[in-house]
Amino acid sequence: MLGVYFSALLYRVPYMKTILFLTAHPSEQKVLASHIKQYSFPGIRFQFANLWMGNFQALASLIRLLEKEHETIDFVVNIGLAWVVDTSYTDLCYQIARIVSAANGREILPPQPFHFAPLVSLLSVEKEVRSRESILEPLVDMESYGIAFALEKYQIPYLLLKIPADDVSKPRTKEMMGLFLGKFSMIPYNHLITTIEQYLQSLPPSDDLMDIKKQYRLTFAEHQIFLSYVRSYEAITGKSIREFLAQAEWTNKKHLLTTLHDTIYS
Repeated sequence: MLGVYFSALLYRVPYMKTILFLTAHPSEQKVLASHIKQYSFPGIRFQFANLWMGNFQALASLIRLLEKEHETIDFVVNIGLAWVVDTSYTDLCYQIARIVSAANGREILPPQPFHFAPLVSLLSVEKEVRSRESILEPLVDMESYGIAFALEKYQIPYLLLKIPADDVSKPRTKEMMGLFLGKFSMIPYNHLITTIEQYLQSLPPSDDLMDIKKQYRLTFAEHQIFLSYVRSYEAITGKSIREFLAQAEWTNKKHLLTTLHDTIYS
């Protein structure tokens, strides 16, 4: 089950950055989106996806999304509840630095783009567990391994944040679920989004003009045509295409491509 919807901030900016927020359960998505939508960041577009629980389901759902959208996504954040094995872990949320798959014992060490919350190791399982027996990691969830595996494949920077919920050995109830979902309101989203924005701004500029492809949502074929125009323009004029692009604001991709074509061949 995959549900994706967009909430775009409609400002005229050089390039809209897209942050994708992932959750495993629809109730998590609903609560998270309600908080994120309270903020306005010129130049930032928010996208949300519910992947459902289970690493295989999360992996399949995310791969389907990324096959279509990976070139338009700049950063991914997964925020969700995790069961608690070590009850001394009582912070509001934790940043996952190591994921162990219960299915195959393999590990993923997610790159840490910045430090937002205390770092912790997590066991990612396929089915609910009811006992802390033989579990060495302090937290347990059902989606982090699948999410990290997909994002590593597409080389998209990401952050995994887990909110400690109930003791792993206790039965789950709707009442307890609602109580822990309330913790979503306590996360400093303004600080989180600002930090992501600063991280994205610190990245070196792309040398293949992918920012222009994303900005104007060029198809693969349109991007190839654009690159051929770029080579012709720079060869004929001896100027950088960036100088040309800085001269005006193009209303849409047709306007951009047509003007560039006419500039070269007129």
